[in-house]
Amino acid sequence: MPIIHVKTKQVIASNCWEAKSIISRARGMLLRKFSSDLDAMIFRKNNSIHMWFIEFPIDVVYISDGKVVKLVERLKPWSLSACKIAQDVIELPIGTISKFDLCLDDKLAVIADTVI
Repeated sequence: MPIIHVKTKQVIASNCWEAKSIISRARGMLLRKFSSDLDAMIFRKNNSIHMWFIEFPIDVVYISDGKVVKLVERLKPWSLSACKIAQDVIELPIGTISKFDLCLDDKLAVIADTVI
């Protein structure tokens, strides 16, 4: 039950990793690719991300108190993104936002499988 859309009960991501250490937070998806073992990464107590050295676009969901407060589809490499009111940031494979029809104020239940 890593990331669940509360209203629809759909599993948005089945293998969410939580970036906790300073190194893993700075590295994020650098030198990683989304796969069946890693289909989401969450950064708790964070409201911005960078895409420096990342070679592929991603979808980004900003949440606060479990509610979606900002959605960014197809965030490009070498770009930045932020949301002042967000508490956490979730990085997802491109197309996830549209696939699950995520909207502002949707409630997500997040449980990280792996802490790095």
